Amino acid sequence: MILRPDGSSDSSVEESAKDLSEEVEQEKKYILSGLVVLLPIATTLLVLNWILTRVNLIPGTGLLNLTSIYIVNQILKLGALIAVGSLLIAFTGRLVRTNGGFRAEQKMDSLFTSLPVIGSIYRITKVTAETVTGSSSELRTPVKIKVNGMRLTAFKTGNITDDGRPILFLPTAPNITTGLVIEASPEDIIETEEKSGEALTRVLSAGFGQDNKN
Repeated sequence: MILRPDGSSDSSVEESAKDLSEEVEQEKKYILSGLVVLLPIATTLLVLNWILTRVNLIPGTGLLNLTSIYIVNQILKLGALIAVGSLLIAFTGRLVRTNGGFRAEQKMDSLFTSLPVIGSIYRITKVTAETVTGSSSELRTPVKIKVNGMRLTAFKTGNITDDGRPILFLPTAPNITTGLVIEASPEDIIETEEKSGEALTRVLSAGFGQDNKN
């Protein structure tokens, strides 16, 4: 209650202040709701714009300036690059499955791995690529790890230690490019029916993107 100089109260001033505070809180909710909608859109557009502007740095893309509209030309260039890249990957994949291609791959591996520093980077990258794109379904299987009453989301690598412990990758959130390689006891691993996409969504969103099925 607000007192006047003469000692009387003015409830209308107090009510006005309360109404103003409620309006400010409501506006804050509107702003936060708007950010939730517009921030992902703006981020996506900025990333797309960055990609489209970098397309011009690739030699030969200038030949695809087929229209007078900049954005159309950039989209055509990006589409062409994706198509050519996909064809190159598919062709390389078919080639390395032949005897000659396999031998060529082995020679290339020997060449790169013999180089200092570069060889280490090459080996790590190749092992990671083989693991991620391999035919083994183990990598695509998310599991839970029991630690002090908590359950942590991890992924099988398909490898085991000499004493039979499964090797798991425990990613950090929301940056899944870092994490821990864990040699867990089988009794500490909880098998789930969760799909890898669901587990990755939860980790990438730091838990906020979890779908509530209940």
